[in-house]
Amino acid sequence: MSNEPEVELVTSARIPTPTGEFQLHLYHDLLDGQDHLAVVMGSIRDGEGILTRLHSECFTGDVLHSLRCDCGEQLRRALAMIAAEGGGVLIYLRQEGRGIGLRDKLRAYNLQDEAWIPSKPTWPSATRPTSASTAPPPASCATWECAPSGC
Repeated sequence: MSNEPEVELVTSARIPTPTGEFQLHLYHDLLDGQDHLAVVMGSIRDGEGILTRLHSECFTGDVLHSLRCDCGEQLRRALAMIAAEGGGVLIYLRQEGRGIGLRDKLRAYNLQDEAWIPSKPTWPSATRPTSASTAPPPASCATWECAPSGC
């Protein structure tokens, strides 16, 4: 395996929030071209005992507080736990819907709605989209030793 970095820090900014003050670091994944975020509070330099959350982007849950998932609640709870602990990091993976993208995620929502109409048969297997849990994690996940989470 190469010792070349797979992600590079692009920029950082101080982000005051109702939960507390964080540093937001934007990293660029050199393998897949995606940008990912690290939301950091306190010192994480020693790397031991750091409260950490890996969170997959979920526009509908994180921003709109959709009731279809608990992603937004997980995000808010993780930031609150980090603030209560006085430090930690939330890695925000920019892989909407675990990599299927917002377009296909919304299409899947429509298919889910159609499946719940009582007059229609169950979801036909021919039109069922691939499970989001089978979508590959971003290339940098191998480096970060993580697994995708969220919806």
